[in-house]
Amino acid sequence: MDFMTYKKYIGSVQYNKKEKIFYGSVQGICEDIIFEGVSKKQLENNFHKVVDEYVNLCKKIGGNSRKKSHRSVNIKISPEMYYKMYVTAVQKKISINQFIKKSIFDALGDSEIHNKSCI
Repeated sequence: MDFMTYKKYIGSVQYNKKEKIFYGSVQGICEDIIFEGVSKKQLENNFHKVVDEYVNLCKKIGGNSRKKSHRSVNIKISPEMYYKMYVTAVQKKISINQFIKKSIFDALGDSEIHNKSCI
């Protein structure tokens, strides 16, 4: 499965060989919104159209256009990895949480997210 993005929304992309049609769905929202096209360009245009319609509808009714997120992640790591992480965080004079967030930001290479204070 492939993906495309538009206005920070993600759309899945699949191809039905039998029907000879591309199709997908908007990810990360509460509603089930699908789109399709006979070409990749038509699929992309239809994806943009359904996202725009969805965002406008949410604005109109005052709803949130995104799935609610708990913004927490549980990870399982070995005791050895935890110890190395702990020691490194102490040496850098930061919390383990700050260490993990910095590691994720560095891995994603997204300075826009990194600079937001709420994260």
